[in-house]
Amino acid sequence: MITYEIKVLNCQAVVSNFKNHNELKKQILDGLVGSPFMNVSLTDWNLPRDTERPYIQTLIEPLKQHMSEVYSALGYTAFGFVNIWAQQYEQNSTHEWHTHDSCNFTNIYYVELPEGTPTTEFIDPVTKNILSFKTSEGDILTIPSTFIHRSPPNPSKNRKTIISFNTNAYCSVPE
Repeated sequence: MITYEIKVLNCQAVVSNFKNHNELKKQILDGLVGSPFMNVSLTDWNLPRDTERPYIQTLIEPLKQHMSEVYSALGYTAFGFVNIWAQQYEQNSTHEWHTHDSCNFTNIYYVELPEGTPTTEFIDPVTKNILSFKTSEGDILTIPSTFIHRSPPNPSKNRKTIISFNTNAYCSVPE
């Protein structure tokens, strides 16, 4: 039998308000591409990376500026995008428990989050408690990519839309 000790460490998880949300929301929604995949109503996650995604051209520069500020506040000196994709959740659609690999952080930008639609949930691997952060439309949730999370089933007739993006953050070695 393997024995182990679990230590709980404070970690960095941030909810930030994306100031460009109101001016970009319509362009982002108009530029979405994709199809249903698994239990998600629409996603482009499974499409080839060279697929044209008009919403990314709309979003990328303001998003770079915003995330530079977020990572700077967390003590990082630089960051880079690993990938970006969109997902929409109509009534009863869901994304089961998962983590993200090959990156330090995953980020969830809530493009549409009407009242009655669920926000991202997390499971504490030690206690098995299900947790969530208070988020609103226009917020970006930044979490370590190893957090076990899901989009629970959407009970609402309202659609939820997110842009998810994985990033690697870097820091300088202290002198």
